[in-house]
Amino acid sequence: MVKMGADRTCRRCIAGILVVAAALRIASVAEFGVSYDGGFFDAQWYLDSARVMAETGAFTLRGPELSAMMMPGFVWFLVPAVVLGQTFFGEYLLIKLAMLFLGLLTILLVYLIGVELGSPPTGLIAAGMLAATPAHIYAGNLPLTENLFGVLVLLFTLSLFRFRRTRSRVAAVASIAALCAGFYVRETMAVLALAGVSYLLVAGIPARKVAMWTGVASLVLVLALAPWWVRNHRLFGEFVPTTTGAGFPLFEGTFQTFHPYGTGSFEAMASLLDGFEGGEPERNRLLVSAAIDRMRTQWERHPLELLGRMCGTKPAAAWLLPFYWDEVLGLSSWWVARIHAATAALGLACLVWLGSARRAIAEYRFLLAAVALITVSAGLVLGLSRYAHPFMPFLYLAMAQVAMTGFRRLGDRMRARRTSRDTP
Repeated sequence: MVKMGADRTCRRCIAGILVVAAALRIASVAEFGVSYDGGFFDAQWYLDSARVMAETGAFTLRGPELSAMMMPGFVWFLVPAVVLGQTFFGEYLLIKLAMLFLGLLTILLVYLIGVELGSPPTGLIAAGMLAATPAHIYAGNLPLTENLFGVLVLLFTLSLFRFRRTRSRVAAVASIAALCAGFYVRETMAVLALAGVSYLLVAGIPARKVAMWTGVASLVLVLALAPWWVRNHRLFGEFVPTTTGAGFPLFEGTFQTFHPYGTGSFEAMASLLDGFEGGEPERNRLLVSAAIDRMRTQWERHPLELLGRMCGTKPAAAWLLPFYWDEVLGLSSWWVARIHAATAALGLACLVWLGSARRAIAEYRFLLAAVALITVSAGLVLGLSRYAHPFMPFLYLAMAQVAMTGFRRLGDRMRARRTSRDTP
């Protein structure tokens, strides 16, 4: 009866958190306006691509030509809004509702992961923090891939944790489905795949079973990506495993010291590509080659500076700089940026403490491994907060767990003091 009552209380609490989260996000949409997109070129390109796909079924980006500069999953997600919206206002209204739904689903999944970690209060605290954080509220105004990708990251994580606990085939299928869907949104999903394999091994699942499920997941992933590979081979005449856009952030990252914008990378890229007439794969190879040449030159001239940027300032920028620049519900951007930086720094510290402890549970080691791989990627490529944004919920879970640990220890000390006073 006590457990049933506690479960009922938790359900009421998470329902209340979702209601408050919805109210905050609706207020934010009302503040900025339904057609607001933050001035992101990417958001405008995604919507244009969805309109073309709704009319012709073809996937384009940044122009009328067929493209593979990004994975098409998010554009597929936008197509129903374009088809049903009919007008510019209708499209944006449905897109904002879809982003609102993704935001609430993210909060719910964070709570469920907390429950899976064995602590519903941890899930409630993490969900509450995520519901009120300015970064997540603001992101709900933007039609960007991170909103959808973040949901798939958490769905994969939740399914993986449940599979480890229950050995359920349903959980295994759900994790593989989330993995495949995630690859169609961002190829960064490979980070979770690597962390997932190591997690299952650390969690004590026999290596033979891990190998079997890894083989099954790999086969399903190959089958899922095969249509994309065939399409790209027909389009470009060569094998393109994911996208033809990797060279852009790699080249930009060679200019980054801390802030990713205003570095001169766009001007240098425009100069490099001036007069270039090749296709997307050739352009991507040109940018990758130019980026490698720049890093080689930087290593020869200033090796310590290059290491400092790759190991320090670029990863720091990915986590500490905010994923927005406007105020949120009247809170000035000056405060919003500092709240975000303090939260991210505290969350990273909590996750490192939980994941590296001698008796750390395997789940927190998985979260730490995923965050570590994203951090390494930011150092090697581009330290952009957009790339870290979908993994921020891991930091909220870590902060919530540390808070719960502190509350329990404080409660134990208070009870011990009362017991000592009452003992004759």
